[in-house]
Amino acid sequence: MLNLLFEKNTKIIIIISSIIITLCLLAMRYYFLNSNKYIVLLPFGIILNVIIMLIEKGIQINKTTSEFRIYKSLFGLKYGKWKPLPNISYISVFKAQRVQKTNRGKAMDYRYFNVYEINLFDHNNHCTTLFKTDIDLFKETKSAAVQINQYLNIPLLDATTVPYKWI
Repeated sequence: MLNLLFEKNTKIIIIISSIIITLCLLAMRYYFLNSNKYIVLLPFGIILNVIIMLIEKGIQINKTTSEFRIYKSLFGLKYGKWKPLPNISYISVFKAQRVQKTNRGKAMDYRYFNVYEINLFDHNNHCTTLFKTDIDLFKETKSAAVQINQYLNIPLLDATTVPYKWI
């Protein structure tokens, strides 16, 4: 069984959660010294942030049962529905450019970024998307595609450049 972890918590999420936990601890100290009744609510904020920091996403592929699932993991327990693996003819790593618009008063601010996908194509050229990245993570996406390629022993198409290349 192939197990790929494709979305660990990024540094930004860890930093924000750490700041929130620190603020909750400082607020608990303040409320404890001033004997305020709201002190009982603050540990829930700490527990919630610790849980958010520990959630990871990944893909599992089982070649013997021809199934795959996209899962979320918390404390090592994986949650996700198993789906049948189509009769795959090839895997593709695809790049798309996305734009994020921000309103700046009368002007619009545009930020362009790349999104990468790993797609499975069957013999009818029907596409099944395994996962998409939210930001520029080309090396990680290509590495995951190569691992899937080696596990399933099917061709890999690099559609991130023109002309497309078979790997």
